[in-house]
Amino acid sequence: MIDRGEDEERWLADCFSDFLERALHQLRLHRDLYPVLHHLSLNKLEYLLRCLSQLSQMKAFWRCCPFSKEIR
Repeated sequence: MIDRGEDEERWLADCFSDFLERALHQLRLHRDLYPVLHHLSLNKLEYLLRCLSQLSQMKAFWRCCPFSKEIR
């Protein structure tokens, strides 16, 4: 029987993985989607990188997704 904690941990791992996949996809496409010197696009890039930085420092992320090396 799977307890609620394991379900929640699996759900959190799925959420982290989905977010990471989307964020890295946006990062790869950033230059194609936004002008390089446009102030708002630089802000979007900064916020995206901050999110990834915060995610990489979360103990919960590394516990749920220990094999996710792409974020580094």
